[in-house]
Amino acid sequence: MGEYLFFPVFPTPGTQEKIVSAIERDPLIVTRSLEAQVVALIVDPLHEPLEEGYFDAPNSRRLIVIDGLDECSDSAAQCSILQVISRLFHHYRLPFLIFIASRPERHLLHSFSTGSLPEFHTTLALDETYQPDDDIRLFLTDNFRQIQDTHPMRRYLDHSWPSVDVLDGLVEKSSGQFIYASTVVKYVSSIRHQPADRLNVVLGIRPPRHAREMPFGELDALYRHIFSCVEDRDAVLLILGFCLLELSGASGYLMDAIALERFFLLNQGDLKMLFGDLSSVISISRGGLPIHILHASLGDFLLDTARSKEFYINPPSIHATCMHLCFQHNKQCMSTFIYFQKELLYICLIDPASDGHIMYAAHNLLWHCENTPPSAYSQLYQEILDFPFHRPQSCFRTSRGRSLFILVPQFLSFIKTLVRPIYFFLV
Repeated sequence: MGEYLFFPVFPTPGTQEKIVSAIERDPLIVTRSLEAQVVALIVDPLHEPLEEGYFDAPNSRRLIVIDGLDECSDSAAQCSILQVISRLFHHYRLPFLIFIASRPERHLLHSFSTGSLPEFHTTLALDETYQPDDDIRLFLTDNFRQIQDTHPMRRYLDHSWPSVDVLDGLVEKSSGQFIYASTVVKYVSSIRHQPADRLNVVLGIRPPRHAREMPFGELDALYRHIFSCVEDRDAVLLILGFCLLELSGASGYLMDAIALERFFLLNQGDLKMLFGDLSSVISISRGGLPIHILHASLGDFLLDTARSKEFYINPPSIHATCMHLCFQHNKQCMSTFIYFQKELLYICLIDPASDGHIMYAAHNLLWHCENTPPSAYSQLYQEILDFPFHRPQSCFRTSRGRSLFILVPQFLSFIKTLVRPIYFFLV
């Protein structure tokens, strides 16, 4: 289906001839409004069969398929198609079922929930309910068997290739979506290459030799298309990078949606708005880690600069930004230190019952500092200088080639006390 072109072929008597006649009478019909196209190419040609009761028979064909609605040129065109179909089919009472395949983009979900569409549509989500992993495993198994049987280089394939563990990994990476599995099969089955060698590229066992050997070109193009619709790209990639770090399990402290919004200095509800255009690959919840990446391959894409290009997520850069935010939140909740001659009494500066973002900042400041790249050392040094507590000058002795983290042991030791609900005396 083109942007504004309907050219249906119906098996009803004489309908196809009527469609051809309509185009011959008005060759410019394909350039007219979508509503005019629907009337000329669907409603009028079907008027006679409809009057004659053709569709009254239970076995009459009455399904119209619109595949890839989300692939039209822009969101306005996609919504226009839904609105016109809704108006005309509701007005003319056409006895059809319309099957629309699309990613669940925000503007499309909104269109389905407004006007007359909510009255006569139902949604079928292709989720775990239908056990897609079983189908994907069968698809991969059959195709790898075909490669073993027919590929010109099949003699070099081991009988057990690929292993069960590799197959399990590919199924898991597919995350219930056939596009990943089909991309792998197309890449590995190339008759110009060794299948085992190509599969090793997919598995990351060896790098591609050149740009033309990149295995996920089709998948990457889809991801870049999806992310190109994001309005606030910097904020989205920052939060996604943070979530990818958290998924590694390094910090061990999760924030819910409200805490995550506060940590990144957002307003309540901003997460839903920021990620609204990514609903096909990201879901938002209120509990646990609120950002759920629906496709395991998305993280691989975002963390590979050769694949994601302008959408690349740089983990050290994410650490540096989160380090700054941790400092900022710790400053806001710290009490004044008490100084007695040579003794410093540090009271419990972080209440264990503090909001989630405060607790996260206290628990994970060290983690982000330790992973801050050398390019951000000057920023880290300034953050320490600006920190509101007594700072012995000995903390900042310099030594060529030594990490800044080694130069401030007293500071690091002090930060560790922020989450302990007891008193500390330092001499």
